[in-house]
Amino acid sequence: MIYQPTAEVKAIQGWILRNILDKLKPSSVATAFIKNVSLRMNAEPHARNRYFLNLDMADFFPSITSFQVTELFGAIGYSAEASDWLTRLCTLHYCLPQGGVTSPSISNLVCLRLDRRIIGFTASKGIVFTRYADDLTFSSNNPTLLRKSMGVIERIIQSERLRLNSAKTRFTGPDSHCAVTGLVKNSTSADFGIGRQRYRMLRAEIHRLESGGTPEHYKDRDSLFGMLAFVKGVDKAAFNALSKYWATKFPAKRGH
Repeated sequence: MIYQPTAEVKAIQGWILRNILDKLKPSSVATAFIKNVSLRMNAEPHARNRYFLNLDMADFFPSITSFQVTELFGAIGYSAEASDWLTRLCTLHYCLPQGGVTSPSISNLVCLRLDRRIIGFTASKGIVFTRYADDLTFSSNNPTLLRKSMGVIERIIQSERLRLNSAKTRFTGPDSHCAVTGLVKNSTSADFGIGRQRYRMLRAEIHRLESGGTPEHYKDRDSLFGMLAFVKGVDKAAFNALSKYWATKFPAKRGH
């Protein structure tokens, strides 16, 4: 459920975000909701590993309670009364609302202790860990170690009053489709990209446009342009190849 704050509440939350939350740093493994940090930066630390464990936290924002938000404001120096009022302005139904201006930043800050505890465990095992919002990725070149670590990681998450969505737990290796937050591991090099399937689909969409049709997987031409802009930010090689293909289908007119 997405809750849209009123204009007045949105303005107040914007002030809290700019003047309080943006001045605080999340953990080094948090890669979502941070300026100049992209999906690619979430995947790159895992590039040299071959085995991946992907975990997903269930109902991420609503799982963060008003009590935890009050704890956060108190920890950064606000009085009990001020922390209570700030919490009331940033929460709804005693939890963090999906759609709140401050919710993404607060979620990262509330998870600071979670991240540090998992870092403390994984670093000692040589396991790489990153977190993109509710999506946790672990990688290693030792599949047995990675599998055995899952129980400890799950207990840490539960002790921080969060829970896993077991239906989305995935363990992948060299013989399977390895993806980190939607980016696919290149089987021949230490790199991530959009993957062959999405690349071929985008080529097909460009071909449909050139043939006078409309995109099949996107609602219109502009939404296809939006996807190509996303590709530019996460997979330069694929973007360059698609740009060349576009140029063959839609050659630029002289003087334009």
